[in-house]
Amino acid sequence: PSDPDTPEQVTTFTLTPNMAGKVVVAWPRARRATRYRIFTKVLTVDPDFVNVETVHDLEVMLEGLPSGQTMQVYLV
Repeated sequence: PSDPDTPEQVTTFTLTPNMAGKVVVAWPRARRATRYRIFTKVLTVDPDFVNVETVHDLEVMLEGLPSGQTMQVYLV
């Protein structure tokens, strides 16, 4: 990027089911990133993506998710 301070993108992450209604999201560190915003969209429930967490760590447990639903996730 033209701005040398811009963080690089998170290119991969994993979703690991936990107990009912919980999913662990984990990713590798992105260069120059100091925090990460996690967005989710539960298909047939959410009309658009929702910012559910902003964290400084490299993983987060998402809770209160509806069981048996398909979910999309992206990180910024």
